[in-house]
Amino acid sequence: MSDKLEGLIFQLNGIMQDRLAWTQKYFDGKRDVYEVAGYPRTLTEADYLIRYGRQDIAKRLIDIFADESWRSAPALQDTEGVEESPFESAWASLAASSATEDGDTQAGAAHYLQRLDKAAALGRYGVLLLGLKDGRKPSEPVRPGSLSDPSDLIYLSVFDEWSAEIATWETDPSSRRYRRPVLYNLKQDGAGPSQSSTLSAHWSRVIHVAEGALTSDVYGTPRLQAVINRLIDLEKVLAATGEGGWMAMQPGFVLGTRDGYRLPWADPSMPDDMRAALQEQASDQESQIDEFVHGLRRWLALDGMEATQLTGEMGDPSAAVMAFLQMISAATGIPWRILAGSEAAQLASEQDEGNFAKVIESRRANYCDPFMVRPLVNRLVWAGAMPEPAGGKYETIWQPLIAAGPVETMDVADKAATALQKIGAKVDPKAFIAQFIPDLPEDAVEEKPDPVIAAPTGPGGDSQGNGAGIGGKGQTDPNTGDSGQSSDERGVTNRAEFLRRWASYP
Repeated sequence: MSDKLEGLIFQLNGIMQDRLAWTQKYFDGKRDVYEVAGYPRTLTEADYLIRYGRQDIAKRLIDIFADESWRSAPALQDTEGVEESPFESAWASLAASSATEDGDTQAGAAHYLQRLDKAAALGRYGVLLLGLKDGRKPSEPVRPGSLSDPSDLIYLSVFDEWSAEIATWETDPSSRRYRRPVLYNLKQDGAGPSQSSTLSAHWSRVIHVAEGALTSDVYGTPRLQAVINRLIDLEKVLAATGEGGWMAMQPGFVLGTRDGYRLPWADPSMPDDMRAALQEQASDQESQIDEFVHGLRRWLALDGMEATQLTGEMGDPSAAVMAFLQMISAATGIPWRILAGSEAAQLASEQDEGNFAKVIESRRANYCDPFMVRPLVNRLVWAGAMPEPAGGKYETIWQPLIAAGPVETMDVADKAATALQKIGAKVDPKAFIAQFIPDLPEDAVEEKPDPVIAAPTGPGGDSQGNGAGIGGKGQTDPNTGDSGQSSDERGVTNRAEFLRRWASYP
C-alpha cells in the first residue's frame, strides 16, 4: 500500500472519528447521548457474543443470511453434456454428508461453509481450518499436489475472530500476500477450560473470510456493529414492558400510619433492651413489606399501619418495537416482516420475499461464491485433493430460492415456444417437455406428434353446418370476445393451442 493511500485512509478515519464524536455530544458537550442512552463507545467480544447468544433478534440477524444463502449446497460444473465429470463428482462427495469407515457420519463442506458464514458475520473475520492428510504439521505450509483424492481432507473446523488470533504477518512488500496473515493461533476448546489448547496453523491450511471489508482484505465489519444501538433500545423497551407487566399485575402500595398512631422509634436514650426490641420490631415490619412486594406473601400484620393500593396502566410498546425493527431492516436489507420471523409465512408479501431472494442471490454471486466456495475449491485443487476442472474453469450452480409454480412454468414454456418458433429453431420434443413439464411421463411424449388440424367449418356454423353461429360452442363473439366455453373447456383449448404450436416447430 502506498504512503499516499495510507495517508488518505488515515484522514478518512479521522473524519469518521470526529463525526462520531459530533453525533454523540450536543449542546457544547452538555448532553452526551451515548452516555445517557447507555450505548457502549467501544464494542468488545462480549458485546457481540452475548447478544448473539442471548438476544433473539441479534441471533436472527447473524443466522438469516447464512441460512438462506446455504439453503442448499451449490453444485460445480466444468463440462456440459457429460453426466458427471471427475471434478464435479469430487465436489459432490465433499459438499454432502457421508458415512465414515468407522461408522460415524462426516458433515459435508457446505455445512461448514454455512457455519463459517455466521462466524465471519459475528466478528471482523472467520476462518476455516483444513485438516489435511499430508504428513506435515499444521504450522507448516501445504505443498502443491501433495494430496491425491478428496479423502485426504480429513476434517474442517470453524473459528471466529476471537478464537483465531493472527500470530504473524507477511511483511515483504514484494510478496503477493503482503500485509496478510502467515500464521494463526487457533484456540480449541475441549470438554472443559482445562482441556483447551492453541494450535498454530499456516495460512495455506486456512480459508480466511471477512464480510463487509472496506479498506482491508483481512478485517471486515461485524454485522451487529451498525445496529447495536437499536438492539440496545429494543432490549430496553422490551425489558421495561416485562417489568411493566409485573408492576401492573403486582400493584404498588402506600403504607401509612393511622391517625393518632406513631411508629415505634428507638431513641438512643432508651435502655438497651427496649431499643433493641423496637429495632427488631421495625426490622420485622420491613421484612414483611419487602416479601409482600417482591415475594409470594399476600398478607401483612403491621401494628398501627394501613396499606393503600396504587393502580397503574401498562403502555403498548408495539409502535416503538416496530420503529426499531424498521431501522434495523433498513440497515441490513432484510424486510422487517421477514426479520420478525414468525410473521414471515403469514404477512410477508410476495414482493418482500422476491426482493429478499434477489438480495440473497446477489450475496451468493458476490460473496459466498468468490470468497468461500472458490477459495476452498481452488485450495483443494492446488493441493491435489480435487482433480483439475476441465479447461481450468468451472461454474457454481445455485438452486433458485423461489421455485416457479405450474402457472409460471407454463407461461415461460409458452413464451419459449413462441420465441423458438419465430426463429425457426428445431427442438427435441422430449427435451422441451422435460424442461418445462417434468411431471409428464417420458413415454407419454411422441418423438414427433402429429399437428392438430382444425376441421373446416361452414359459414356461420360448425363443422357439420349445424348453424351454431355466434355464441355457439367453440365460436367467439366478435363484439364481446366471449367464446361461450366454460373455464375447464377454455383450459383444454389453451393446452391444445400450446401443443399445436409446439408440434409445428420446423
